[in-house]
Amino acid sequence: MKKSMLYPALANLACAAVLLWLVIAYEFRVEPLLCGFLGGCAASGVRLLGQFLHWSRPENAEAYARRQKDREIDLHDERKEMLRMRSARILYRATFWAEWAAVIVLAVLAVLGIGIPATRIASIAIAALAALQFYGGWIVYRQLEKKY
Repeated sequence: MKKSMLYPALANLACAAVLLWLVIAYEFRVEPLLCGFLGGCAASGVRLLGQFLHWSRPENAEAYARRQKDREIDLHDERKEMLRMRSARILYRATFWAEWAAVIVLAVLAVLGIGIPATRIASIAIAALAALQFYGGWIVYRQLEKKY
């Protein structure tokens, strides 16, 4: 595995260390948010570092080369490119309508004078939308792969 793959892992771990220092050393109102970012950076850094250490071992070199070759073939396979494009188009349409539905719901809440919970609802809606995009793209791709 290339040494350049190690740098993102170290950057994530360094970011996690800085966030840990901020959480311990200072009192912030956004401390729970910082703890969430800390967990994300630390988990991502540990995962990337583990992958680097696993694939850098000499006994895994052949399997890594095979995996890279398969990944390269998958990236340039015309059928899989078409499936990725179709899944992206389908998810774009679904996301578009979900965003507008969220805007309408938040607008109705604002008109009714329910302002404080609207920020919480907006945050949950945006998080759900991001999850829909991430997992929905994977699900649609798998369904299209079975169909074609």
